[in-house]
Amino acid sequence: MRGASLRVVLTPGEVARLRRPVLGTGGLQSLLRRLQARLRGADLDVYMRDLPRIARYVRHGKGGFQQRFPIATLRQHLPSIAPLFIDIERLATPDPWIYFKREALGGDPRIKIGQTSNPRGARVRPYTTDNPKRLDLLLLLAPQPHVTDRTYHRRFAHLRSTGEWFWPGDDLLAFIYARADTRAS
Repeated sequence: MRGASLRVVLTPGEVARLRRPVLGTGGLQSLLRRLQARLRGADLDVYMRDLPRIARYVRHGKGGFQQRFPIATLRQHLPSIAPLFIDIERLATPDPWIYFKREALGGDPRIKIGQTSNPRGARVRPYTTDNPKRLDLLLLLAPQPHVTDRTYHRRFAHLRSTGEWFWPGDDLLAFIYARADTRAS
């Protein structure tokens, strides 16, 4: 046994769509082939370990592959599996970690406010795509429901320089240092 699974009963139209040949290589194509192999009549066994990937593909349905092979747009073509994602959809798009970084060693004083789904990457990666210089992490905030970097972009909009970069105003620095002090103690 390869893992726990759920049984979903598909409509005849969904069965016909799922049986279409899947061309190409990649994550979605291999997932569709795995689903085809798990189809028994109108019953589809879905592995629990595949649910986060399926949820991601249900949520996003754009791109060349999806346009050429409509089966790839799972949300549109396999609506019977949608009830599986009432609670599980958050696995595909977890709330982000929010980071505050600034250029190291007396460089540009501006602070970058961004987000990541990989907090280890935010700590370890000292560079970002829009700044080739080394950045030091000032603060990393744990995920909170419905809070993204835009929440803080709006809060500190009066200090915005460009994009995700902000001037180090008193209120922004106080916010960072107050939270950094509570994490240190």
